[in-house]
Amino acid sequence: KCGAKFEGKKLPPPVPTKRASLGEREPDKDKEKAEKVLRIRKKVAQEILSTEKTYIKALDTICDKFLNPLRKAVAEDKPIISNQDIQMVFSVISVIRDLNKKFYADLEPLINNYTLGTQIGKVILDFAPYFKMYTQYVNAHENDQVQEYMRKLDSKAGTTPFKTFCYDVAKNEMCLPLPALLITPVQRIPRYRLLVQEYLKNTDKTHADYEDLSKALDKIKETAMIINEAVRRQQQRQTVMDLEKKFSSNPGFISPSRIFKHQGPLMKKCRADDRKYEFFLFNDLFVYGKETGKDRYALHKKIPIDQIFKVEEVADAENQHSFQITNSVKSFIVYASSDAEKKVWEKAIQEVLAARAKSLNKGDAAVAAPVWESDKKKMCQRQRKPDGTPCGTTFGLIKRRHHCRVCGVLCCHECSPYNVFLIEDGKKKERACTECILALMKIEKNKSLYKPEQLPSSGSKNVPTLPMSKSGIHSASSSTVTTRDDTKGNEVPEGVYKKAPPPPPARPAADSPSNKKAPPSLPPRRGKAGNGPPKSPRTESRRFPPPVPSKGNAPPIPTQKVPPIPQMVPPIPQKSVPPIPHKAPSTPPKAESKGASPTIEPKSNAPPKKGPPPPPSSKPPGKASTKAPAKVSNRPAAPRGNGIVSAYRRTRSPAVEGKKAKKKTGKIERARGAKLEALLSKFQASGGSSAARVPKAVD
Repeated sequence: KCGAKFEGKKLPPPVPTKRASLGEREPDKDKEKAEKVLRIRKKVAQEILSTEKTYIKALDTICDKFLNPLRKAVAEDKPIISNQDIQMVFSVISVIRDLNKKFYADLEPLINNYTLGTQIGKVILDFAPYFKMYTQYVNAHENDQVQEYMRKLDSKAGTTPFKTFCYDVAKNEMCLPLPALLITPVQRIPRYRLLVQEYLKNTDKTHADYEDLSKALDKIKETAMIINEAVRRQQQRQTVMDLEKKFSSNPGFISPSRIFKHQGPLMKKCRADDRKYEFFLFNDLFVYGKETGKDRYALHKKIPIDQIFKVEEVADAENQHSFQITNSVKSFIVYASSDAEKKVWEKAIQEVLAARAKSLNKGDAAVAAPVWESDKKKMCQRQRKPDGTPCGTTFGLIKRRHHCRVCGVLCCHECSPYNVFLIEDGKKKERACTECILALMKIEKNKSLYKPEQLPSSGSKNVPTLPMSKSGIHSASSSTVTTRDDTKGNEVPEGVYKKAPPPPPARPAADSPSNKKAPPSLPPRRGKAGNGPPKSPRTESRRFPPPVPSKGNAPPIPTQKVPPIPQMVPPIPQKSVPPIPHKAPSTPPKAESKGASPTIEPKSNAPPKKGPPPPPSSKPPGKASTKAPAKVSNRPAAPRGNGIVSAYRRTRSPAVEGKKAKKKTGKIERARGAKLEALLSKFQASGGSSAARVPKAVD
């Protein structure tokens, strides 16, 4: 339809548009860019002014609502806290307030009448050197004592006058708590750096304010770097303090230069078994402890990171992720749960060692502690015989396990009887085995401890026998060889060698006179010195266990076997006793009842003994006493407080109980023999007359 309407008619020519030239378009872009830059710079300048106003308001609250009332209370002799504590907590806060008020007063007219040519860089540059005053305040605020004050104000436990005062002021004035207000000066300098940096980024290099802003920014950065370093140190100290609170006892982690690096669980190879510990790595310390609860630990060992400290790879078939930590206190092997965890630990330790190497003194004397062998081995592992075989001593209740402090070998006391200094200026003697003693004897302090004949020869692995002193203790250069008790850390005398028991006597030949049977003799009475058969060594060793070395300062008494006491009283010779004549009875004997054998009781012609009648018995007739007489033991009392004797008594076997019964029967037999001996003596004294009456039981 539209085409039909204009059919046959010509359309009007298009109206040509006039394009602006390049020269006409440039002023518009420059104007737009200038307006945009002006808006950004003005916005940043206004933010500087507004944040400064808020900051000064916080400083006024600190000074007017907290600092001045506290000073007034001290002046009125009603102090809430002492004047020294006021100075420590608030430091130079009032001086900082006056400085920032002057800074705000100089900036306000410039920013309120802001234009594209406004220069605030000159004002910031003039005040930048005075901002170093903030470093004094930050160092005082990050002090441990001030932080302890702040923690007491934040905690809910306990109430103090200062805490009550701060709480009432914050409630009445509807302001932030005092700890939150005191942190604002610490955060102000980093805020200045960000604002000035943003303002300089939107300033053209041809602007007249660019040079002043650059110089002011450099000075603010220097101050901010000092403040940030102080804040970082405080955060690190806070981390160390938080870790210290996780231990049940005071581990003493807090140090001005100590920095926490890494933490994690590792399995440690101990002498008995493998145990899981939590390890903590600091820039100068390596600590591990056992977890006792949620975020609660018990300290086991603190190892300083010195020039001996290092990490070494070990080939362990059981644990592929294991590595050895060598140090001067206690070396050991640990293994991680994965290869990634192992690499994290190794990297962290290597970084600490690289940073620590600059501050370590290379001349410090130290010896690397060995990795001790496992206690699971049952025999001594020191090769000390000429043929190279092990010692062969089996560890048990008496034979204790020891470790050489030089090589860490598991050995007995006979293979490690030496106690020497491991370094030239050492202050403590350590145990050394027969293999390591020759190298340690080159130290000047060790040359006077042992004589050459007390040391093993360089070509043989035999252990010499140390000479015995009068007290039975091995002496070395008139000094007692001592060792350390591994369980309690006490210095106890060592070097006690028990004498070997004498060999059993050889059996006599069959035709020798000593082997012929002697005539029977009465068993001698026991209880008197010299009477009684000697005990066999086997019975004596079972009856009394060997003594245990004492834990005090006095040396233990060496065990010596007492030789048997010879029999002093010879046996009574046997004489032929003539038969006792009996007279024929004048009257026939009475008839006995059937089944009963007739008994003949000899009569004595001796007159009856005169004397007082026996006292009447208090017990009713017909009732015999059932109470057994008190037992009297001839066994000497065993020493009290001996753990081995107590254990020996508690674990008596049935064989021991059977021996007790035999011993009781032997006592009865010896009592009867003594009675018979007395009767025979009486019979011989009477000349063998029939007046001596012999009881039927003895007869």
